[in-house]
Amino acid sequence: MRHFIRTISLLLVFVSLFGMTFSMSSCSDSVLECTPSTLFMRVGETAQITASQRVLTLTSSHIGKMYGPDSLEFVSDNPWIADVDEQGNVTARNPGSTKIYVTLKSNSDMNKVIYVTVAEVKSEETIPETSVVTSP
Repeated sequence: MRHFIRTISLLLVFVSLFGMTFSMSSCSDSVLECTPSTLFMRVGETAQITASQRVLTLTSSHIGKMYGPDSLEFVSDNPWIADVDEQGNVTARNPGSTKIYVTLKSNSDMNKVIYVTVAEVKSEETIPETSVVTSP
């Protein structure tokens, strides 16, 4: 018992000297969260991607800082299908599937992949003209 008390006392001295604290709730991680996380579009449509920081702790999860487009880098895996500008505006160009990579400029470890599927626009059905026969 005396050994246990001595160990605890030394630990408390060490903590007070070096300013260390121990708390289960202080363990946290941050991830980049994008909205929308998946895009289903038709050729010619546009959409905008927004991003925020999600802070994860052992006991909770909450939204942290919202990131403006100036803090993010947007890159399309295949701009022929869907391209994206520096503001996060996505334009559907041709039918197919691609990915858009969103990365925080100040921390490349915080990144997200947005899956984009572009469908072809169906042309409007044409209504055949009818001939009107008039009797003389």
